[in-house]
Amino acid sequence: MKKPEGSLKMKSIFVIFLLVLIVLGVLYGYSLQKRNTTLKEEVTSSRSMVEQHERILRSINDESLRCKELISEGTAEFGDFAFCERFLEWSNRLEL
Repeated sequence: MKKPEGSLKMKSIFVIFLLVLIVLGVLYGYSLQKRNTTLKEEVTSSRSMVEQHERILRSINDESLRCKELISEGTAEFGDFAFCERFLEWSNRLEL
């Protein structure tokens, strides 16, 4: 018995449609993987920048405390005293 020609044509169209869907799915998956990799790299970079920023803030705060102690004790030499005054003015402008 011979199959109707319309049935064979429909099967061909369906197979082509499925192949196109599979190719699109693979391309979409690759795109998501690439985007995920890029986002991970950006997060790593951002974390590194945040850690560096926190280290700088700690250093500024530590130096501010040291300068406050030197000024309050009055034992600093003139150069240290002048540096500490300028440093404290600068750090106060930063509003840390």
